[in-house]
Amino acid sequence: MQKLRELSQCSEGQVWSSPEMHGNITGILKNQIDWITLSIGAVRPTQGNTLGVMQVRGGSHSFNAVNTMRILGR
Repeated sequence: MQKLRELSQCSEGQVWSSPEMHGNITGILKNQIDWITLSIGAVRPTQGNTLGVMQVRGGSHSFNAVNTMRILGR
């Protein structure tokens, strides 16, 4: 996680991808996003950078994982 935090701080952009599990993103991705944010003083890892989000394995009209990642990235 420390390496992930370091990489997120020096990145110019990020792409987040998650399968939709039980109508949302996976717990591991949510924990990683929360941990990075809390460990660098509540500064979002995407603040001032470009963020791309995508999901896999959702229903034909389901964008729950994408919406969750979009909200977390704001």
